[in-house]
Amino acid sequence: MDTIKIGSVELTRTEAEKFCQERKYIVACRRIYALHYSTAQQCVYGSQIYYERGALPLTKRGRFIVLSPADVNKLVGMAIVNE
Repeated sequence: MDTIKIGSVELTRTEAEKFCQERKYIVACRRIYALHYSTAQQCVYGSQIYYERGALPLTKRGRFIVLSPADVNKLVGMAIVNE
């Protein structure tokens, strides 16, 4: 099965495409990734949009969560993505 690696997170191609269409963000430890679709490569890729420099990470190490734009802004405490 095709897997797509975004940071330290491995997703199946169908999961990545679903999250990209739903405009979700991946939060892994201290980083937040935005998902994009490349028409040239015909696959989903991620780009890091935020890094938490505080004492505590956003999620436990080795875990990740998928959030909507409103939930990402609430988690960080400021508006970093458009809702």
